[in-house]
Amino acid sequence: ADSILVLRGNTSEGLQKRIALKFLRLAAQDSSSTDEFLNDLITRHSASGMFALMPLAALLLQWFFDRKRFYWEHLIFSLHIHTIIFILLAGFTVVELFLPNEYEFPLVGLQFLGLLLYLFLALLRVYGHPWPATALRLLFMSIPYFLALIIALLVVPGIASLLWAM
Repeated sequence: ADSILVLRGNTSEGLQKRIALKFLRLAAQDSSSTDEFLNDLITRHSASGMFALMPLAALLLQWFFDRKRFYWEHLIFSLHIHTIIFILLAGFTVVELFLPNEYEFPLVGLQFLGLLLYLFLALLRVYGHPWPATALRLLFMSIPYFLALIIALLVVPGIASLLWAM
Protein backbone atom coordinates (compact mmCIF):
# COMPACT_ATOMS: atom_id res chain seq x y z
CA ALA A 1 0.00 0.00 0.00
CA ASP A 2 2.89 2.35 0.76
CA SER A 3 4.37 1.81 -2.70
CA ILE A 4 1.00 2.59 -4.34
CA LEU A 5 0.85 5.88 -2.44
CA VAL A 6 4.40 6.73 -3.58
CA LEU A 7 3.51 5.87 -7.19
CA ARG A 8 0.52 8.20 -6.96
CA GLY A 9 2.79 10.96 -5.68
CA ASN A 10 1.48 10.92 -2.12
CA THR A 11 4.45 11.42 0.18
CA SER A 12 2.52 12.57 3.24
CA GLU A 13 3.46 11.37 6.71
CA GLY A 14 1.70 10.80 10.02
CA LEU A 15 -2.07 11.12 10.19
CA GLN A 16 -2.47 12.07 6.52
CA LYS A 17 -0.61 8.93 5.48
CA ARG A 18 -2.73 6.72 7.74
CA ILE A 19 -5.94 8.25 6.38
CA ALA A 20 -4.71 7.78 2.80
CA LEU A 21 -3.83 4.14 3.53
CA LYS A 22 -7.25 3.45 5.07
CA PHE A 23 -9.05 5.00 2.11
CA LEU A 24 -6.82 3.11 -0.31
CA ARG A 25 -7.77 -0.15 1.38
CA LEU A 26 -11.41 0.92 1.38
CA ALA A 27 -11.24 1.73 -2.34
CA ALA A 28 -9.75 -1.70 -3.02
CA GLN A 29 -12.89 -3.34 -1.68
CA ASP A 30 -15.94 -3.65 -3.89
CA SER A 31 -18.45 -0.80 -3.74
CA SER A 32 -21.15 -2.80 -1.95
CA SER A 33 -18.87 -3.51 1.02
CA THR A 34 -17.82 0.17 1.06
CA ASP A 35 -21.48 1.21 1.15
CA GLU A 36 -22.14 -1.30 3.92
CA PHE A 37 -19.16 0.02 5.87
CA LEU A 38 -20.32 3.65 5.61
CA ASN A 39 -23.92 2.75 6.48
CA ASP A 40 -22.71 0.74 9.47
CA LEU A 41 -20.50 3.61 10.60
CA ILE A 42 -23.36 6.11 10.42
CA THR A 43 -25.81 3.73 12.09
CA ARG A 44 -23.45 2.86 14.94
CA HIS A 45 -22.60 6.46 15.77
CA SER A 46 -25.92 8.20 15.10
CA ALA A 47 -27.14 7.07 18.53
CA SER A 48 -24.22 8.98 20.08
CA GLY A 49 -25.26 12.08 18.15
CA MET A 50 -28.84 11.80 19.36
CA PHE A 51 -27.67 11.18 22.92
CA ALA A 52 -25.69 14.41 22.76
CA LEU A 53 -28.85 16.27 21.69
CA MET A 54 -30.87 15.39 24.81
CA PRO A 55 -29.67 18.44 26.80
CA LEU A 56 -30.44 20.67 23.81
CA ALA A 57 -33.93 19.19 23.54
CA ALA A 58 -34.47 19.86 27.26
CA LEU A 59 -33.36 23.45 26.81
CA LEU A 60 -35.72 23.89 23.86
CA LEU A 61 -38.57 22.35 25.88
CA GLN A 62 -37.90 24.79 28.69
CA TRP A 63 -37.74 27.71 26.32
CA PHE A 64 -40.83 26.88 24.25
CA PHE A 65 -43.13 25.10 26.70
CA ASP A 66 -42.64 25.98 30.37
CA ARG A 67 -39.99 28.28 31.79
CA LYS A 68 -41.32 27.91 35.34
CA ARG A 69 -40.24 24.29 35.63
CA PHE A 70 -36.71 23.27 36.52
CA TYR A 71 -34.34 22.34 33.71
CA TRP A 72 -33.90 18.81 35.04
CA GLU A 73 -37.66 18.18 34.65
CA HIS A 74 -37.37 18.96 30.95
CA LEU A 75 -34.23 16.83 30.79
CA ILE A 76 -36.14 13.83 32.20
CA PHE A 77 -38.90 14.35 29.62
CA SER A 78 -36.26 14.66 26.88
CA LEU A 79 -34.71 11.40 28.07
CA HIS A 80 -38.14 9.77 27.95
CA ILE A 81 -38.84 10.97 24.40
CA HIS A 82 -35.43 9.93 23.11
CA THR A 83 -35.85 6.51 24.75
CA ILE A 84 -39.15 6.05 22.92
CA ILE A 85 -37.46 7.11 19.67
CA PHE A 86 -34.70 4.53 20.19
CA ILE A 87 -37.22 1.79 21.00
CA LEU A 88 -39.32 2.57 17.93
CA LEU A 89 -36.25 2.75 15.71
CA ALA A 90 -35.09 -0.63 17.00
CA GLY A 91 -38.54 -2.10 16.39
CA PHE A 92 -38.72 -0.75 12.86
CA THR A 93 -35.20 -2.00 12.17
CA VAL A 94 -36.30 -5.52 13.10
CA VAL A 95 -39.40 -5.20 10.91
CA GLU A 96 -37.28 -3.95 7.97
CA LEU A 97 -35.28 -7.18 8.07
CA PHE A 98 -38.36 -9.12 7.02
CA LEU A 99 -39.75 -6.67 4.44
CA PRO A 100 -38.65 -6.25 0.82
CA ASN A 101 -36.82 -3.03 -0.11
CA GLU A 102 -39.82 -1.46 -1.86
CA TYR A 103 -41.56 -1.10 1.52
CA GLU A 104 -38.67 0.78 3.09
CA PHE A 105 -39.77 4.30 2.09
CA PRO A 106 -43.39 3.93 3.29
CA LEU A 107 -42.09 2.40 6.50
CA VAL A 108 -39.84 5.40 7.15
CA GLY A 109 -42.83 7.72 6.58
CA LEU A 110 -44.98 5.66 8.94
CA GLN A 111 -42.17 5.68 11.48
CA PHE A 112 -41.84 9.46 11.31
CA LEU A 113 -45.59 10.02 11.63
CA GLY A 114 -45.78 7.64 14.58
CA LEU A 115 -42.95 9.43 16.37
CA LEU A 116 -44.49 12.81 15.66
CA LEU A 117 -47.91 11.70 16.94
CA TYR A 118 -46.41 10.23 20.11
CA LEU A 119 -44.37 13.38 20.74
CA PHE A 120 -47.41 15.60 20.19
CA LEU A 121 -49.61 13.55 22.55
CA ALA A 122 -46.85 13.43 25.19
CA LEU A 123 -46.37 17.20 25.01
CA LEU A 124 -50.13 17.74 25.35
CA ARG A 125 -50.25 15.53 28.43
CA VAL A 126 -47.11 16.79 30.18
CA TYR A 127 -47.34 20.52 29.53
CA GLY A 128 -51.13 20.92 29.32
CA HIS A 129 -51.30 23.60 26.62
CA PRO A 130 -54.23 23.57 24.16
CA TRP A 131 -53.54 21.48 21.06
CA PRO A 132 -53.12 24.43 18.61
CA ALA A 133 -50.56 26.07 20.93
CA THR A 134 -48.78 22.73 21.40
CA ALA A 135 -48.64 22.16 17.65
CA LEU A 136 -47.25 25.64 17.03
CA ARG A 137 -44.68 25.37 19.82
CA LEU A 138 -43.65 21.92 18.57
CA LEU A 139 -43.20 23.30 15.06
CA PHE A 140 -40.99 26.17 16.22
CA MET A 141 -39.06 23.92 18.60
CA SER A 142 -38.43 21.37 15.83
CA ILE A 143 -36.56 23.79 13.57
CA PRO A 144 -33.45 24.29 15.76
CA TYR A 145 -33.60 20.68 16.98
CA PHE A 146 -33.59 19.22 13.46
CA LEU A 147 -30.79 21.55 12.38
CA ALA A 148 -28.74 20.35 15.35
CA LEU A 149 -29.74 16.75 14.59
CA ILE A 150 -28.52 17.02 11.01
CA ILE A 151 -25.25 18.50 12.19
CA ALA A 152 -24.87 15.82 14.87
CA LEU A 153 -25.63 13.01 12.42
CA LEU A 154 -22.96 14.37 10.08
CA VAL A 155 -20.33 15.38 12.62
CA VAL A 156 -20.35 12.38 14.97
CA PRO A 157 -19.90 9.74 12.20
CA GLY A 158 -17.31 12.04 10.60
CA ILE A 159 -15.31 12.15 13.81
CA ALA A 160 -15.74 8.38 14.15
CA SER A 161 -14.43 7.82 10.65
CA LEU A 162 -11.40 9.99 11.40
CA LEU A 163 -10.75 8.01 14.56
CA TRP A 164 -11.19 4.81 12.54
CA ALA A 165 -8.55 6.06 10.11
CA MET A 166 -5.99 6.47 12.90
